[in-house]
Amino acid sequence: MRLRRRSLTALLAIAAAAIALSCATGVLPRRGARETGLLFFWKVESPAAGGGSAYLLGSVHFGRPDFRFDPAILEGFEASGALVMELDPDEVTPERMWGLLQEMGRLPEDQTLSELLSPETYRALAEALERSGYSIAGLDPFEPWVAITFLASLAVQGGGLTREEGVEAHFIERAGESMEIIGLETPEEQMTLFDEMPLELQEEILRGLVGEVDAVGEVTDAIVEAWLRGDSERLAELALIGSGGGEEAEAFHRAMYLERNQKMARGIAELIDRGGEWFVVIGAAHMVGGEGIPALLEERGYRVRQIEKTGGGTDAVD
Repeated sequence: MRLRRRSLTALLAIAAAAIALSCATGVLPRRGARETGLLFFWKVESPAAGGGSAYLLGSVHFGRPDFRFDPAILEGFEASGALVMELDPDEVTPERMWGLLQEMGRLPEDQTLSELLSPETYRALAEALERSGYSIAGLDPFEPWVAITFLASLAVQGGGLTREEGVEAHFIERAGESMEIIGLETPEEQMTLFDEMPLELQEEILRGLVGEVDAVGEVTDAIVEAWLRGDSERLAELALIGSGGGEEAEAFHRAMYLERNQKMARGIAELIDRGGEWFVVIGAAHMVGGEGIPALLEERGYRVRQIEKTGGGTDAVD
């Protein structure tokens, strides 16, 4: 049986932590998003005669009940033979993710989180958790990045956005039992990004996060606004916030976005070359800029076109 929305919990907590990185290592650009008349939606076609094609939908992992999808997006979905995502939700079971968290995120028996963090950071984290009704005791056996994902996820949800209304959850539901879902990455690969983060950077991000938890909601709202308005330039600015925080933050940003973009672009190209039509849903931050997935596919010779909105308004995905 295909696991649906509930199985995305750990993945989306990791997505929230990527937002937290932005909050902790940069400054939110002041300008707002502008209406472009474009969707975060691209059609990619093979240059070869008889080749396949793909629809690329940039997603936001957390959503609101008022999200609606432009008819062009739904038509692309209906025309496709498979749903392609960062992860196959069948691989993101709560049991597997908890096992990976224990394997990668748990500290040795003789260590605790309180020993790794400065007293000031640990105390601030405990206070932030208490305000949300949680005790820090549950995080004491884990590395700081686990606390980052947990606290950032709480902060995003506190802003009124939910995982259940996110774009991925919507299309998993639409796919049901009949449509094949393919993952471009594995849970291990995504979690390793955080597990390999230097301890100093983990504490730096956590310290910035607990000091400005409200900024998580501000960044998330800005991302959603840019996405609704089709403003790729604005979203690229937001995605690049975390790239200016020193050598370690730069390396994490490169691994989180640029290297993954290259790998996912290769995977999408392989699918297109197999023929047929594919509906691809990947985080919107991976779609923007000269090193985003559409640009990388265009460099490979594929025909890439961003699709215009056919509906009106910006309060929903139409």
